[in-house]
Amino acid sequence: MARYQRRQPYPPGACYALFQHALEHRDAEAWAALYAQYQRLVRRQLGNAPGEPDALVNQAFERLWRAIPPERFGDFPTLDKLLAYLKRCAQSVALDARRQEEREKIRASAWHTHPETHSEIGTAPADYVLDEIVGGQIFAHARKRLIGPQERLVFRASLEWNLKPTAIATRWPALFADAHEVSRIKERIFRRLRRDVELRALLGIVDADGGKS
Repeated sequence: MARYQRRQPYPPGACYALFQHALEHRDAEAWAALYAQYQRLVRRQLGNAPGEPDALVNQAFERLWRAIPPERFGDFPTLDKLLAYLKRCAQSVALDARRQEEREKIRASAWHTHPETHSEIGTAPADYVLDEIVGGQIFAHARKRLIGPQERLVFRASLEWNLKPTAIATRWPALFADAHEVSRIKERIFRRLRRDVELRALLGIVDADGGKS
């Protein structure tokens, strides 16, 4: 690992085997060793992302765990590809943390002071809804409103893996004819979520009269 970080020639076998035992075989000891080996690297890749560092590192590894189930491990035949994907997970976590910080600043400076400026979720762009469905109760509630394997995959690939419709259609051609079909499914999901009264309440969306939905 030290030789890799110095960009010197290195034997990748042992590190690749560690990823394989952790992700393909779901070995708990290998996963703990993987975390210990690469958590410092992930911390550097997170940069100055806002939030508690240990929690952000955990989120990056959780994304890696969810994104590469045993059946997908074969898509990563080299250590370089695995490390590149781990870096992508860290960058995604950092981006989400910055977005969340910005949303909180907006709410604190404007929405909490002027609740009448809240817009209806029905007129909000799809990306706004996507950004707001984060973590815990809100994420779990949204997933319960999905219908069928196509919607579940589009929702997860868009939210957790930050994949665009073109990338989703390319990666799963058996499920989607093209990127336009993925976009239609994505918009269908958002239309349903915009109308969901419980989700509106969880997101703190305020109606024109100042009351929560």
